[in-house]
This record gives sequence, C-alpha cells and structure tokens, in this order.
Amino acid sequence: MSTIASLVPSYFKSERKILVFGLDAAGKTTLFYKLRPASYQDNTAHFCSIGWYPEKMEIGNYKFISWDLGGQDRIAHLWKSFFPNTSALIFLIDCCDKERVEEAMQELYKMIRQEDLKHCPLLIYANKQDLKGSLTPYQIALKLGLKHPLLETKEATLLSCAIHGVPWRIQPLVAITGTGAEPGLQWLLSKIN
Repeated sequence: MSTIASLVPSYFKSERKILVFGLDAAGKTTLFYKLRPASYQDNTAHFCSIGWYPEKMEIGNYKFISWDLGGQDRIAHLWKSFFPNTSALIFLIDCCDKERVEEAMQELYKMIRQEDLKHCPLLIYANKQDLKGSLTPYQIALKLGLKHPLLETKEATLLSCAIHGVPWRIQPLVAITGTGAEPGLQWLLSKIN
C-alpha cells in the first residue's frame, strides 16, 4: 500500500482539513499509523485515545484531525472549534460492534448536520472486515439509514451516491493492515480537489 503522501497533489497552495471521527475502538488511531509516510513513523507505542485527545497529522497541504465520539456530550462543544474550513469527513465504524451501530449512526448524523460540515464529502470506512461476523458495507449502509436504489436491488461492497447532494462512499477497511484505505482516500481526495 502506498502512503497518503503519494496521493496528495503537490500543487495545492491552501490547506485542506479532513476530520476523522468515530466511536472509541473503531480503528482511527490504527488507521492514522498506517497512513503516515515512512518518514512520519516512529517507535511511539500505540496508546488509548479515548476522550478529549485529538490526534493530528499533517501531510502536504492536508491536515487530518481525529477524535473519539460518543458518550461525551459534556465536551462536544469543544469539537466545534475544529469544524470551520473543513474540506472532508472520514467516519470509521467498527463493523463487529453490532450493539453500537445505532450509537454510531446518531453520532454520524450529529456531525453531518453541523452547519460547517454540511457541504463536506463523507467517506465511511467499514472497519474490521477481516473479522468473522463483521457487518458488510451493505449492511452498514442499511443500518445507518443510507437509502439508495442500489440498496434495494443488489448487495454492493462499495456504495457511492449522495446525502443531501453531498458525495458519500462506504469503503471496506482492515485498518490494522491498511487494506481498503487507499481506494477510499483516492475517492475522497478526488471529491475535494
């Protein structure tokens, strides 16, 4: 898998901010470590990122900001400081945590309804596809209430259409190996360039 640095066009003069979010244990930190170019890699141990500890990564003119959602309404107002000038959204969902899909859906819709984020293309990574019993991207789309004619006619592993006129896509992902990360990012970057 190539790194995101190879996907980032060098001709951008303005910064592009991409917010990465999802419930705790969805795979955001793991994905961050997989996406970093070799020069960014270090021997930092993986740590628990639950709570108000946004992780940041800059590659080229892209600034990625990630944090956990859910059960933290008392600090939700702090997230809004990151919303202005956001170019795109990445939402990770743990496809094995079937009991929390409803909570994930609520958090996703809270975010995409924010005034500063309504215009942003949305990439949904359906993570942990390598684990037995994980929901497929199609099943995730149904559970999230993402309606599209494709969903009524056949099962699809990649879905791309629009939520209120905004492009969205569900991409299968195995964050621990990075499988599926690159096609999703290529799609997302094509929507903000």
